Amino acid sequence: MRENDVQVLYYTRAVDVIRRKKIIKGIVVSGKSGLEIIRADMFIDATGDGDMAACCGVPYEKGRKADGQMQGVTLMFRLGGVKYFGRNYGGIMEDKHYDALFKKAWKTGKVSAQYEVGCINSIPGMPGVVAVNSQHSFDIDGTSPADLTKAMMTGRRQIREMTALFRQYCKGFEKCFLINSAALPGGRETRRIKCDYQLTEDDVLKARHFEDSIGKYAWTLDVHLPPLPGEKHGNIWMKPNTSFDIPFRCLVPKGVDNLLIAGRCMSATQKALGAARLMPTCMVMGQAAGTAAALCFKNKTIPRSLKISRLQETLRDQNVVL
Repeated sequence: MRENDVQVLYYTRAVDVIRRKKIIKGIVVSGKSGLEIIRADMFIDATGDGDMAACCGVPYEKGRKADGQMQGVTLMFRLGGVKYFGRNYGGIMEDKHYDALFKKAWKTGKVSAQYEVGCINSIPGMPGVVAVNSQHSFDIDGTSPADLTKAMMTGRRQIREMTALFRQYCKGFEKCFLINSAALPGGRETRRIKCDYQLTEDDVLKARHFEDSIGKYAWTLDVHLPPLPGEKHGNIWMKPNTSFDIPFRCLVPKGVDNLLIAGRCMSATQKALGAARLMPTCMVMGQAAGTAAALCFKNKTIPRSLKISRLQETLRDQNVVL
């Protein structure tokens, strides 16, 4: 960033926009020094929650249509003192016996919630340390400070309980200890901004290709929510050796001409977002949005009028797989 003379502002957040019809003239940011205005020709909303788009009045969706529920929020944590064997940690992730023991602990009142072993990963260069992606808080709206506070406090309490369960029941974790938890709860879904196209679960499962593709990905419909009555439990996987395209139109919000979206606030159904919200996809969208914004500025045009062939050619030059 320094090499390219980019000004970075930490401890600053966008709180409002200055808009004239379909053009954003500037964003209002808040920091220790108070409020100030940052002006530009193009803007990219990479807040994850679509904060800038919402300030502009762009329509959006939140949660499951049936009950408004958004995907569970997770507070990651790290454990030390773990002796695992190979990539499967002595079979801990595959052995449902551990989950049964966790469930029994919950039913007998030893812990406040029902837990699962979940997803555990080693950390390169840190022997004996694992990252645990297992804790979940539900009924959380990640755009609500009160709900985020609840998720943080609940997460910290549950992490202590989970650490004790790992130590008591799981092979290789007998002497594990809590190193730390994440600085922020990880949200999988809040606002899904309405753009010129909405990615659907059908697009994902049928490995659909689009003329305005800005990248590819392949993942399950990974929605972290208890299923509704009659719904199939668990993830729905794509066919092997297939991938779906991410259309550029999913990054172009309705009603604003100099704003692009990048990240999990993209335009998608909730189930499709389960496949498109992951970090590699967010990186693909960020690169495309940044490249498109630069091309729009250079060619004095707006994203909707940008020649997709020019954007794709530039992305290919950057070794993006289209």
